[in-house]
Amino acid sequence: MKRGEMCYICGQPATTGKGDHVPPKALFPKPRPSNLITVPCCATCNGSYSLDEEYFRNNISMVSDYRHAEQVWKTTKRSLSYSPGLQRDLLTRISPVRIGTHNLARLDFDASRTDRVLVKIARGLVYHHSGHRLLDIISAEAQQTEELPDGIRSITNQLRLRGRCGNTFCYMGGIAAEDPECSLWILVFYVSKVFVVSFGADAETPTQDQT
Repeated sequence: MKRGEMCYICGQPATTGKGDHVPPKALFPKPRPSNLITVPCCATCNGSYSLDEEYFRNNISMVSDYRHAEQVWKTTKRSLSYSPGLQRDLLTRISPVRIGTHNLARLDFDASRTDRVLVKIARGLVYHHSGHRLLDIISAEAQQTEELPDGIRSITNQLRLRGRCGNTFCYMGGIAAEDPECSLWILVFYVSKVFVVSFGADAETPTQDQT
């Protein structure tokens, strides 16, 4: 199939007229930026991620810099107020921590659900920039990092694929010229939360708890 006709996730015919937003448009406060990325997607894949994307939005809005996530956090609050189930789940994932003289709270993420959304976003960026749909069997790693490891920091000037959608999302990435299945992406949400996603046979990113 030609670019624009196949779903970037499964490779089946794309059936959603407006495509899939990368990252999900639910992460953006209204009015949303005019430069949101969209890629072709089938209705099945588009719908199968909706709950995980809501989960990701709720979590990321609660732990990000409030100055940049305020409007989305208000959306999260409304979702929680309407759903006792979401409230119970949230309470089971909050635990107290003490840092210095401050009593704070820790929010644990379900790593599998979080990684599923991050990998989907990075897959969309690969397709957006190259028109290449990653193979289903390609290995992927996604991790949160407070500070980029030296090995990645030293090559950021080589990551020439970049974009920004206001203060909600920005990224930089690079796709190996000799193997489009191999790439590295740095994803930043609300100017405060950084994730690294890599694709390839030996995909490896820094290990750190999703908190």
